[in-house]
Amino acid sequence: MSAIADKNKIRFSCPHCGGQLDVPVYLAGVEGPCPLCSGTIRAPESQAAADEIARLAALTAPPVESDPPGSPAATSPQEAQPSDPPEAPQAPRRHRTRPRR
Repeated sequence: MSAIADKNKIRFSCPHCGGQLDVPVYLAGVEGPCPLCSGTIRAPESQAAADEIARLAALTAPPVESDPPGSPAATSPQEAQPSDPPEAPQAPRRHRTRPRR
């Protein structure tokens, strides 16, 4: 459970940006924009509900695996992308002229 000094607030994370939010208890269950990312959020009904949501999110989050050195995901973006092929020279443009009368 998250320890929070002020019992008049509910602490929870935005599901869009992960930012930590503290809202007054009178906003429990109210939907509105996240002040950090503007995504639509709904404040949990209570601090216990917020703690349960955080616990379940941690259980369902995919495990973080580190990629072995030298794998494509572990290389820098410049190393992972092939170099651009050289540009082919362009033929000179011919100007269209009007036929003479």
